[in-house]
Amino acid sequence: MEFGFTLGAWAFMSLVALLIIYLIRPRPKDVTIPSLMFIIKESGKSIKSSFLEKLLKNLIFLLQAIALAALALAIMQPIINIAYDSASANTVIILDASASMAAHDSQRFDDAVDIAKSSMKGDVSIVLAQEFPVLLLDNKNKGEASSILSRIEPKDVGTNLGDAMLLAKDLLQGEEGRVIVLSDFAYTSGPDPNVVKKILEADGAVVDLVDIGEPGDNAGIIDLVITRYETDVFIKNYNDNDKELTISVVNRDNEIKKVSMSMDPHSITSFSFETPSGETEVRINEKDDLMPDNSAYITAPDMADINVLLITNDINKYLRNAMEASRDISLKIAEPPIIPDFGEFDVIILGSLDHGKLLTGTLDNLEDFVKRGRSVVVTAKPDSHETDYGNIIPVSISDRAEQISTKIYPYSQSSASLYGFVDDESIDFGTTNQYFIARAENNSVVYAMTADNNPVIVSSGRGEGSIVYYGILDRMATFKSSPSYPVFWNDLINSLAGTEDINSFNYPTGKLIALGAETQVRTPDESIRTDRILLDGAGFYTYNDKTISANLLSEAESDINRETTFDTTGKHEFQLQEVERRKDVNLEIYLIIIALIAMLLELFLVKYRGDL
Repeated sequence: MEFGFTLGAWAFMSLVALLIIYLIRPRPKDVTIPSLMFIIKESGKSIKSSFLEKLLKNLIFLLQAIALAALALAIMQPIINIAYDSASANTVIILDASASMAAHDSQRFDDAVDIAKSSMKGDVSIVLAQEFPVLLLDNKNKGEASSILSRIEPKDVGTNLGDAMLLAKDLLQGEEGRVIVLSDFAYTSGPDPNVVKKILEADGAVVDLVDIGEPGDNAGIIDLVITRYETDVFIKNYNDNDKELTISVVNRDNEIKKVSMSMDPHSITSFSFETPSGETEVRINEKDDLMPDNSAYITAPDMADINVLLITNDINKYLRNAMEASRDISLKIAEPPIIPDFGEFDVIILGSLDHGKLLTGTLDNLEDFVKRGRSVVVTAKPDSHETDYGNIIPVSISDRAEQISTKIYPYSQSSASLYGFVDDESIDFGTTNQYFIARAENNSVVYAMTADNNPVIVSSGRGEGSIVYYGILDRMATFKSSPSYPVFWNDLINSLAGTEDINSFNYPTGKLIALGAETQVRTPDESIRTDRILLDGAGFYTYNDKTISANLLSEAESDINRETTFDTTGKHEFQLQEVERRKDVNLEIYLIIIALIAMLLELFLVKYRGDL
């Protein structure tokens, strides 16, 4: 024992003073008292036992001595060094609840839960390590923790162990405790768990990395490439031996394709099929030790042609070829003055027009066409700066810049910042030797512009429809020869026609979709009412008359034979052991409490004796 203030030992002199007070007795005086008065006073009272009186006096003396001694010792600030289990006060369980933990009929996950239940000490917190950490319990007792652990199941999602461990750091708030990570360590995202372990240990926490994994047999679907017309499926054999597989493609309960394949060890094989509309399941028929990656799900909307009318007196063969190359577009070409009724078309493109051949009211009809929810694209022609397009063009053109080679930039790469922009960095617009000096109207969207900030691709709203200015003169520009050219026109026409991207129907698991308001949702497991959907299970989700799909598709998560690159403890070797540390404990507060208790007992005895 050490003392922080040794001069406080002089306070023990108070015990000497107390002893002196008790040793000094007052001298007795002779007083004449009428015996009759004495008898009357004592009448009806019980005579106290002399033994009890002495006992009470001795107890009071003892309590006073204890109080003085405790206070004197407290003044000396005594400190003792004791051993303790630094991991006993708080336990944070990090439980991997990802798809790979469902291996061997979820035996991995069951083993992790059993270890978690037998490893809890003190206040218990539970964090699920999935695509993002989920806090299930915060500093509760073992009973509540055990009840929650019994209800958890692994989900068809990836693993983010690092962020889950960082959440454990926040839960401990700098206090000592134990963090137990129960996982197969097939993590797919987030910080390196071994790095985060060192951060936790630097904060004083005890970290146990318990590897639940055991080798298994698995071949799984690791990727899908889905387009409106074709789907590619990629399958990997994770075994050290050859694998024979049969895969069925089932659309609306009908098998539309069946594939047999022989796969080499650790190889990846793919096959393709035409993307059907509706709900489709791709299924590996052979069972193995990890079933969540044996199925993949695809949703595609019903396909309908987009009717496009190209009005021109001088056909742009590059534009025509791009339109005809698209399987989404049904193109019709009209040469003024003969123009069909606009009602049957979704999008109208104005090409190189001879405005003198346009019938009166044609531009007004186009404006009405847009206001009713359709779209018009105005393409530049050599005399666009001298042409009156009325109210169906989102720019004002003042002049033409000639014989100047300039690059056309996606707006995000240019120096101007006047307008909004929908970025598509995959498109290279190339260069042009001729363009127009133009100014985009307010509230328009600029998609591309020249180096001197002249907009060349602009869109704007009109009523319920849209108008687009395509200011690239194809004959004078390199864009027409780019592979991006037909892609651009296909995407533009699909966007204007309101065709939904097939990728908006197919998502990876782990994604959270906000619905804006409470909606009835049918998930792969149940029907719920919610304002957001967590895609934590592979399969189909239906809401608001729309069906989407969610898929695991993770090469790392499906690798149930993956070996960790850092030290872990196997589930059979793991034993919960005390972590002995030593710390200094100041006894000052405890001694003050003892002194207060002694004084309170003294008051009680004095009151009992009748002196108060």
